[in-house]
Amino acid sequence: MAETNESMSIDPPTYEVASQPGQELCQPTTLILAAQSIHVMTPDSPPLYRLSLGIADLTDITTEVELSRIESKKDGTTRERHIYDLLHMRLGPGGYTRLPSDSPKYHIKRQTRAIPGLQDLGMKKSHSLKPGKKRFAAVPVDVYGKTSKVGITNFVKGAEAVFTTDGHEWADSQGNSVAIMHDNEDKQHSLVVIATLTRAQFHMLVALWCCHVWEYGLAHAEKVHEGIDGVRRKMAMAKDFGFRGGSSNIAVAAGYAVFYYDRLGVGSSSKEDPITTVQSSLELEILSELVRKLRDGFFSDRKFSTVVGVGHSFGSALTQGITATYPSLLDAAVLTGFTVNGSGMPGFSLGQNPAIAATNQPSRFGNLSTGYLVIDSMISTQTTFFHHPGFDSRLLVLADAIKATVTLGEFFTSKLTVKMATVFSRPLALVSGNEDLGFCSGNCSYPIDLLAETAKALYPNIRSNMIETYSVPVTGHGLNLHYSAGRAFKFIQEFLERQGI
Repeated sequence: MAETNESMSIDPPTYEVASQPGQELCQPTTLILAAQSIHVMTPDSPPLYRLSLGIADLTDITTEVELSRIESKKDGTTRERHIYDLLHMRLGPGGYTRLPSDSPKYHIKRQTRAIPGLQDLGMKKSHSLKPGKKRFAAVPVDVYGKTSKVGITNFVKGAEAVFTTDGHEWADSQGNSVAIMHDNEDKQHSLVVIATLTRAQFHMLVALWCCHVWEYGLAHAEKVHEGIDGVRRKMAMAKDFGFRGGSSNIAVAAGYAVFYYDRLGVGSSSKEDPITTVQSSLELEILSELVRKLRDGFFSDRKFSTVVGVGHSFGSALTQGITATYPSLLDAAVLTGFTVNGSGMPGFSLGQNPAIAATNQPSRFGNLSTGYLVIDSMISTQTTFFHHPGFDSRLLVLADAIKATVTLGEFFTSKLTVKMATVFSRPLALVSGNEDLGFCSGNCSYPIDLLAETAKALYPNIRSNMIETYSVPVTGHGLNLHYSAGRAFKFIQEFLERQGI
């Protein structure tokens, strides 16, 4: 099963210690919205911001929401500083629904002057160099409408954009990517900040993101008896902020249900003793029990008669262990980022330069014991997971930002679950980046086809027409993080179809 990672974050400094308020730097981090609070990565972390209303669940009637920043004081307590009002102009002059073209439907109005650099901003349609690609710009506005013909908030004439967005990615005034938004219809929203920003820029970006979530919620809210006019209105609202749906998961689009989980010690799962408890043998049993529960209908009112195990790296080692130990549990297996060749592992481990998580990322992992480790730096991440020139450098920044932990117990026991699966005789696919450092020493296909050799070594009783391999060119260990990821996903999906699954 694929690993679920978390994101790097640095807790904002207090205003009392900032020598130049608004100008101190904020490092890349991931923010999530939880009801009326905004947290770093997990809802149980201390909130960084507070909203006066839950913006993901508002109706079209609401026009104003307050955004406050939660500050830490010297005595250890906290206080809330009201920094922005988020404003939604529903109606134009005289109660008409159509606003003037020089007025924003959503804008943010600053409520503090203690932070230099904050601006009043509104979202405005912008031009794109790509045909058919819409962009929106966060442009300074006159909130009092002094220059508006009808006396309402309007864009400052000739003002330059502070940020731009295509509804998914944010860029600064120079066109540099600064953040990526993720939304789904289950009202889960996150903002992955991938650039260093000043505190003022950070606050403005968070406020604008909140406006996006507000609009997203309205666009996807269920309406009763809305008719065709309501449908048109819903589509129009989705366009106002440049929202565009992300590409659907290939498996889901093909009619498959997808189940994934956080491994023991990772993400939202419990953080047990990293040496004596979080070991591969226990994780194998957890995985096997989850598969049984899927088949029994434990997680829903549906029992799944066909289950395919898909893993990556250590997740592949666990999936392979299922095929060897409990061969009847899976109807097929897809192992990615995995071979039985261990010659590249010393260099792979050395390149990661494992660091104690609590020391390396104290704001995220400060409460974990020293047996929890992370990859040391972005250089380490690139060395061990990426292969140039097959990736976008922005994905490297993102990957380093969302790196998760591994335990000493996993390091010492990772090979124990991998065994010859003499009974398993069902379809098998092995897919790896051709330049995978750890599992292929940088070349999976020459001078030996390591994926084919792995299939022979571990699965002696699978017919040859049920085994397929794919070494993805110009791709390192982080298969999902390269330009070639789509080709790998397509191969896996077509493999399952060819096998009648």
